[in-house]
Amino acid sequence: MPLAVQIYISGVMASGVAALLLLSLRVSTIEPSLILLTFLCALTLLVAETHQIHVSHKISITVSTAVIFAAVLLLGPALACWATGLGMGLAYIFLKRKWYNVTFNIAAYVLTVASAGLTYQLTNGGEIAVSPSTSIPALSLAAIVYFVANSGLVAVVVALREKRDVWYVWTDMFKQAASQYFALILLGILTAMVYGYAWWALGLIALPIVIVYYSLNTSQALRVQTKEAIEALADTMDSRDPYTFRHSQRVAQYAEKIAAQLGLPPEEVDLIRSSARIHDLGKMGVDDQMLRKPGPLTVEERGEFQGHSAIGAEIMQRFPQYKDGRKLILYHHERYDGSGYPEGLKGDQIPLGARIIAVADAYDAMTSDRPYRKALSPDAACDELSANGRTQFDPIVVGAFFKIPTAEIEAIRA
Repeated sequence: MPLAVQIYISGVMASGVAALLLLSLRVSTIEPSLILLTFLCALTLLVAETHQIHVSHKISITVSTAVIFAAVLLLGPALACWATGLGMGLAYIFLKRKWYNVTFNIAAYVLTVASAGLTYQLTNGGEIAVSPSTSIPALSLAAIVYFVANSGLVAVVVALREKRDVWYVWTDMFKQAASQYFALILLGILTAMVYGYAWWALGLIALPIVIVYYSLNTSQALRVQTKEAIEALADTMDSRDPYTFRHSQRVAQYAEKIAAQLGLPPEEVDLIRSSARIHDLGKMGVDDQMLRKPGPLTVEERGEFQGHSAIGAEIMQRFPQYKDGRKLILYHHERYDGSGYPEGLKGDQIPLGARIIAVADAYDAMTSDRPYRKALSPDAACDELSANGRTQFDPIVVGAFFKIPTAEIEAIRA
């Protein structure tokens, strides 16, 4: 772990402990009912946090935010911090997280709750009770503070670990999660209001929280199933021709390694890999006889064949999770010198991901048997890539491909 990350994590942990102690010292007396409610909130958090929905390789969504924000409004900053720390701590232990992840996350949540709780209390005339007529400005400000603090503390540690700009990391990680955050905060506010009228009515508010959880879970499951179906379809397209069996899988692996060699952010690497995985899906619009033709294509056949990248891009436009990769699929047959298709783009006009897929695609094609020729050796294929740098391929991308260890290249071809 880099020294800067260690210092930051230690600082967050120390700040979390200090905030918890200082807030606790402000509490003179505690009603037994609040103690019981604190443990109830902690138990609810344990259940909520152990039922996570993974929306990306970095972000997981739970309904914990609703529970935590309700605790802020019902218990006040100090007891809400204790409820959050206890509930999250038990959840992370149950999930078998590493000790430094447990302590950092608990401290980050304590700081988030303390910030949001104090903001609400100070802007609500010193009260924690929710009044629909007077508390809206305080609630709005507290919600913003909660979101910024919670997401910001995580974004900083990721930026330090990956040596990237904090703002870029923050916007990339949380732009898609903001709507879920505020929806859950609203549920937390409603929970606190319902409890204020009648505690037994909490069962009514639990229903929409459960519905939100299952709708998010179903939505994410649908995204995963769509991805698996599209990739299965791409594999089916490859299997139409015995010479291209597993072609898309290998191209995706090569492209992923090239992107990593170029030092691209993890989310961009993922986008390139997922686009490469289905880059030839448009070949479903190409006749089988043309794909297996042992001789050169006619002018008409070549024109039809070249339409496959546009077909693939058009198909991907219909799926939200693939929209960002549409241009990578559309332009993966463009050439660095501008003589490619479909639009004759050249140089940096071609998206970097498409230039990466072009190199990965060409290497796998050259090292595989085709109806019209035998496979080239890896060394001969690399010579071709080098010779065609600055004409067909981006020389920087070719250079990154050459830096991939030979053993990793051989493992992909095995």
